[in-house]
Amino acid sequence: MNLGQKLSRRFLRRDRAWTAILLILLSPASLPAAFEGFGSSTPGGNNGAVVEVTSLADSGPGTLREALGKGSNLRIVFKVGGTINLQSRLEIRGRSFITIDGSTAPDPGVTLKGRSLYIRGSHDIIVTHIRVRDSVSDGILVWDGSNNVVIDHCSATNAADENINITEDTHDVTVSWCIIGDTRSNSFALHSKGMLIANFNKPAVTKVSLHHNLFINEFQRSPQVSTAGLFDIRNNVIRDWGAYGIRMRQGAWGNIVNNVFDTNNNPEDAVVLVSDAGPVYIHGNQGPGSRDVDPLSTAASPFPVAPITTDPVAEVESRVLGLAGAFPRDLIDTSFAGAPLPLPEEPVPSGYAVAVNVGGGSYTDGAGNRWSADRAYSSGSWGYTGGRSYSISDPIADTSDDPLYKSERYGTFNYRFDVPDGLYDVTLHFAEIYWKSSGQRIFDVSIEGVLVLDDYDIHGAAGHDRATTRTFPGVLVRDGQLNINFVTVKNNPMVSAIRIQSSGN
Repeated sequence: MNLGQKLSRRFLRRDRAWTAILLILLSPASLPAAFEGFGSSTPGGNNGAVVEVTSLADSGPGTLREALGKGSNLRIVFKVGGTINLQSRLEIRGRSFITIDGSTAPDPGVTLKGRSLYIRGSHDIIVTHIRVRDSVSDGILVWDGSNNVVIDHCSATNAADENINITEDTHDVTVSWCIIGDTRSNSFALHSKGMLIANFNKPAVTKVSLHHNLFINEFQRSPQVSTAGLFDIRNNVIRDWGAYGIRMRQGAWGNIVNNVFDTNNNPEDAVVLVSDAGPVYIHGNQGPGSRDVDPLSTAASPFPVAPITTDPVAEVESRVLGLAGAFPRDLIDTSFAGAPLPLPEEPVPSGYAVAVNVGGGSYTDGAGNRWSADRAYSSGSWGYTGGRSYSISDPIADTSDDPLYKSERYGTFNYRFDVPDGLYDVTLHFAEIYWKSSGQRIFDVSIEGVLVLDDYDIHGAAGHDRATTRTFPGVLVRDGQLNINFVTVKNNPMVSAIRIQSSGN
């Protein structure tokens, strides 16, 4: 069966889950926001200067290459979406505290094509929601002593060498919620490779977390670990390899826990422990087919590693296929992730909608929608608990409904909405009407206990007196109350307006 036939089969199998998956796919903001694993406590560049990418050219004013040339302590955001055709590798070399945040791009997101994203001798680097396609060498390379690096919600495919390489004295690295695969019809003839972790006669690579990734249609190395370091490989989906799935060698030691293996090719080689591998704890895995890789374990108990929320193996495939990769998904990632296990159908309450002009009075917007005046929570209804209101008279840019952004609730507060159980879309409206520079107000937002905005800086995202919105579709309520919590990181969190409506309405 060729790749096209396999992908067609997957589309046919996914129908029962498609509605639920659509609710997840609409926005990167609905994805898990808190990083987990080795090195994941890094702030990256989230406390640094905000640099905007405004051009999809390879180089020159407003480009990603120019942004990376500005040094360290940078949070790079995108005002444009599309493909950047790289003429040479894109380097982060000898730098620190940098975040490349592709989730800030408008549709269709950010794709780097033709060359590598190259992280060398750098520390405290976060790369999220970036696609790397068709590199003439490696896709993403992290090496030469780099540390505290997070590659999260990225997608790397069709590289001439490995799609992701982690090598040479690198440590404290997490690769999470990524898609690593190959779409070429001759992928196996090319000996396509997913991920290599190796030291190449340099000090060992160690403390690497690989979790909630999809490895698919790679001939080999999904991943291969060839270095005497500590590794934690859990909650990944590894399918359709040619030669083998995971291979551990040259002293590699650690955990292989609660992964899903699925292939028709060499299923007996889902996990290969070469004779020179270190001790490996293998437990809780599923497949391939009726096979069980757990008896291959050479350690009696798991090794202590950086904490990761570990999903039951029965939920791993639906979670990874629903949430991995850079969002919004392109056609490649949609085809790769088109075979989730059936998800439970959740009710979608009919016609529920409430819109709140936070800190202000009732208002009818330009589209005729009615926004209710802010109010304190009462049982059976909705409202805030805690906080204080504040308002200004200044005009607000980037909106035709600036009355919604001239008032706010700030301080220690949350909002509660008593609603029927089911799926809801939540939109939060913000405008920084107090602080006039970035880094002054930073906060987190959780919806139904899920962190959806981490170290959010309104001024950094939009500027002063400028409207911005974040939408979180498919929020599941199972206890009759939808909760939105605002938590201080620096100074006071705030929100300008809130809209909640039944998903799909």
